[in-house]
Amino acid sequence: MIEITPKILAEVEEFASALLSPEEVAIITGIPTEHLEEELISGESDLAKAYLAGVLKTRAKVNAAIIKLANQGSSPAQAIVMDLISEEKAKRAIL
Repeated sequence: MIEITPKILAEVEEFASALLSPEEVAIITGIPTEHLEEELISGESDLAKAYLAGVLKTRAKVNAAIIKLANQGSSPAQAIVMDLISEEKAKRAIL
C-alpha cells in the first residue's frame, strides 16, 4: 500500500483538475486503482476530497469562462448559463 502523503494528495488534485479518470490518476500516482475507487465511493477520505476538489476547481474555471462570454453577449454561452442557473435552482430545491 502506498502512503498517502500531502504530495500524493496534491498530485491527485492536479490530475483530477485535468479531468483524468480515477483509473488514470491511480496509474500516474501509483495508488492502487481499487483503493482510489473505494475511497471515492466512500467520499470521506482525503483522497476523495482531493479528487473532487480538482474536478470542482476546473468546473468553476469553465463556468467562469462561460459566464464571461455570456456577459459579452455570446448567445450560446447565455443559453448555457441559463441551464446552469436552472440546475443550481433544482439542487437548492432538493436541499
